[in-house]
Amino acid sequence: MDAVIIWSDVDDPVYRVRRLLTLPEKRRQSDLLVQPPKMKGTKDIHYNVASLISCAPFIRRIFIVTNSEDKGLKLFLKRKFPLDRTPINFVSHKMLFDGFNVPLPVVDPVALESMIWKIPCLDDEFLLLDAGWMIVSPMEISDFVDGDKFILRGATVKKVPRRILRSKDRLRINAALACGADKYVICPESPMVLSKTFFEDFFRERPDLLELNITAPLGSPNQMDIPSLCWSWLLKEGRGVIRKAHGEEVAFNYDNDDDLVSQLQQYRGDNSVKFCDVPPLSSLGWYQQRTITDWLSERFRMPI
Repeated sequence: MDAVIIWSDVDDPVYRVRRLLTLPEKRRQSDLLVQPPKMKGTKDIHYNVASLISCAPFIRRIFIVTNSEDKGLKLFLKRKFPLDRTPINFVSHKMLFDGFNVPLPVVDPVALESMIWKIPCLDDEFLLLDAGWMIVSPMEISDFVDGDKFILRGATVKKVPRRILRSKDRLRINAALACGADKYVICPESPMVLSKTFFEDFFRERPDLLELNITAPLGSPNQMDIPSLCWSWLLKEGRGVIRKAHGEEVAFNYDNDDDLVSQLQQYRGDNSVKFCDVPPLSSLGWYQQRTITDWLSERFRMPI
């Protein structure tokens, strides 16, 4: 199984300008101060990759979809995992969106997720990581795949409502309707397995929906949620299994240093916690950044 991480380098000035031009006027000022979800600073990608190498040894290759290669990643991994030989490939926006009239770099996470199936040589079963979530305990491929069935942990399944105009789940409902499902899936933000073959077949038959998903304005209610699209179809075809996630996910409180330290100590050595939400390290103060990276290094069995 391969893994795909969607990571945007917000320190890239071209990316920053592109994003500001894409946002509505009222959001531009706040975006200068706050990094949005899935848009991480350079150092974060080091720990994203480290989590896979340490806790998911079944991953054969790691693909990083990005607007800018991180030059320090190989050196970081050489120091922390000197014996590891997992192939790591950077995939540019230009390569994914070749042939489409889309401004580069692409800043819409929905558009980026819509094109990951075009990554050359990607396995049919691949693990998608939101750049904010990391695997922090040892896992096996059987945690994500059971024979010919895909496993999704911690999802919620709901019936498609008759009226969807005001639904907060609009993009997920759009996805279910697009693949002919009567139920839609609220996927967790933690790592999940998806099918490349499904996306190839679906978008071959509906290129109009692909075009809409990658060209619609940022935040458009007409787009489809890509993980929900795949999982609505998997459940409809009997190829997906939903499993409950009992305390497997944890998100720490970064508002108070003492609370953060207390939470990290609480989960030290607790392998029942599988996934952890880590905010952009560049948004944290020095003490919090050092505290969380030391904790992650311990979980990943890396030298500090």
